[in-house]
Amino acid sequence: MKLNLAETLKELRKNRNLTQEDMASELGVSFQAVSRWENGLSYPDIELLPHIASMFNISMDVLFDMDAKSEDIKIEKYCAEESCLESLEEKISLTKEYIEKIPTSVYLKQRLLNLYTVKGFDFTKNKLPEMRKLCQYVVDHTTEDSWMRYNALYKMISAEDEENLDIWLSQLDRQSRITSKEALQNRYSYRNEVEKYNKSIQDDIYGTLRDIFLRDFCKRDEKRYKNAESRMIGQQTILKIIDTLRDTDKEVDAWIEDRIFAYLRLAGGCFGCGKNDEGYEALEKCVSLCEAYAKLPEDFVLSFNSPILDMICMPVDAKYFIKETIYHALTNADGWEWFNCVRGEEKYKSLGKRIEYLI
Repeated sequence: MKLNLAETLKELRKNRNLTQEDMASELGVSFQAVSRWENGLSYPDIELLPHIASMFNISMDVLFDMDAKSEDIKIEKYCAEESCLESLEEKISLTKEYIEKIPTSVYLKQRLLNLYTVKGFDFTKNKLPEMRKLCQYVVDHTTEDSWMRYNALYKMISAEDEENLDIWLSQLDRQSRITSKEALQNRYSYRNEVEKYNKSIQDDIYGTLRDIFLRDFCKRDEKRYKNAESRMIGQQTILKIIDTLRDTDKEVDAWIEDRIFAYLRLAGGCFGCGKNDEGYEALEKCVSLCEAYAKLPEDFVLSFNSPILDMICMPVDAKYFIKETIYHALTNADGWEWFNCVRGEEKYKSLGKRIEYLI
């Protein structure tokens, strides 16, 4: 159970008209110790808690229950008062007042962080030392799945300077509902860093598309490998999607590796369905794209020729990609069984030699 005895002890002492010295004397401690308890700077030793409960003629359960209820009541009162205020200045002032009353309240500290960030980036630049203390307190006093922890880190990542940014990013749990990417996108938006924001969004879009394309849109069957017809239809769909995202008048662009791999898998699906002519047509397209890709100089940079991805460029990595992906598939039966029905044919061998020549 979380203890927040400061206000409870003060209230109990005053109800009995005792001074801090009176209470200290009865418990056998210094009045400075009592003062620290009531200011939330320290807690009584655990051995003293039964004596404190006995001193005020209450049980330990009641002492703890009073403590929990005391904070809950104050938070409820704060929320009611805060909802009636209109200006941010008034809300900030009220929150600070309640933090003085309940210095161990995680809720109030993360609420103050929220209010500071609502004031805007120009305001938070001058509040960073205070905000760091608030955020660290919330992180130190919450679990990794706490929404208050995520919220505090989210706000701190938005406001923090570049030098200290990694401190807060590193405290986002890997299983967090808020990813580092999302937190950084919010930071760029908050700070009006338009170019960084747009670039991050486009990276996100491309990453999502690549993940979708690699999933293959393919159903499994009871065989060792996937359903050939589903593979064929899936790759046809992927190629149509890519064509809607690119300038189809340009054969070579940053989509080329995705297109090459889609044609390779389309060929496998066609061969697996017994549609050999369509399979060879797709495989010819795959090999032709590889040849066009291999002609590019290594220092060339590919653009996507798409308005939704106009800030992203891809380096040329033709030799590695062709060797590790296409050549491997054409020469390795394990995992590419659909090609087995045509591996002995001269047409297939000829296409393989064209790939081998490129590497």
